[in-house]
Amino acid sequence: MYRHLSSTEKVIEHQHLEQILSVYPDLEINSKHFNTDGYANDVITINDKTIFRFPKYAWALDDMFLEADCLKVARLHTSMRLPSWTIHEDKFISYQRIQGSAMHRWHLKKEDPSVIARAAQDLGEFLHELHSIPSKELKSQKIHHSPVSHSYDDWLKMYDDIKQELFPIMSSSTQDWVETLFRTIIADNTLMDFTPKLIVGELTSSHIIFDYEKKSISGIIDFRTSGLADPAFDIAYIFEQYGESFVEMLQESYQGSKRLMKRARFIAETLPLQWALGGMRTGNPYWYLVDLGRERGFRSAYIKG
Repeated sequence: MYRHLSSTEKVIEHQHLEQILSVYPDLEINSKHFNTDGYANDVITINDKTIFRFPKYAWALDDMFLEADCLKVARLHTSMRLPSWTIHEDKFISYQRIQGSAMHRWHLKKEDPSVIARAAQDLGEFLHELHSIPSKELKSQKIHHSPVSHSYDDWLKMYDDIKQELFPIMSSSTQDWVETLFRTIIADNTLMDFTPKLIVGELTSSHIIFDYEKKSISGIIDFRTSGLADPAFDIAYIFEQYGESFVEMLQESYQGSKRLMKRARFIAETLPLQWALGGMRTGNPYWYLVDLGRERGFRSAYIKG
């Protein structure tokens, strides 16, 4: 759907276009789409072919170079199509658009079961390849820690923050659910132990590109939160968005351990709580609404099996 740009957005778009044309003075622009919805970056798609991404903040510019390092290593070790970046003037990047659109659950569920199974297995194969990159190589390439990485103490602090900041506005039954959820890791303080692997990070459906004509995943984009962390984070996003049955199909090619899958279920259940904390701290309703429409069809971490 076409969205009218505000006057401020039009100014920003014009500035970005000037930067693009300074690099490609002969570029003929037949169509353009400007997207400001990203948390850290503005994105312009030119001629439905080339993606240009502009960091909104100084820290997002720093993250751009860290992301480039992760993408470089991931491209060497995975068979999935990933963006091939060109960095311009150390200020913005471009890459060729990967054909397809976001693999949203409500779109994927309209497909034949065999198509869904293939998507799950292809995604499992990609994550297996990514999470299997030798630690020695990741160290030699100086891959940084992902911003989503959590230690056991981080999880306990999150639990305290939820009790202090969110419990006052929660019903007693929701408080009971939170306490039961975190009892999972309190009862077994080794559950959250992991060997750091290269992960995508926020592997949301918007970052999984599906070609609805070819009926297959065509690529993975946006490694902004990639880096060294618990591989269960990537699986957690799959649980949250596509549900238990999809992850069971993914397991045929991924083959994650029972403890990793239990961690992934726990992390998946904390994601809406993390968004709620963001909303409480910023006063921005975006954080409360961003989690709507996610799949909840998976077994809780505190249920055996």
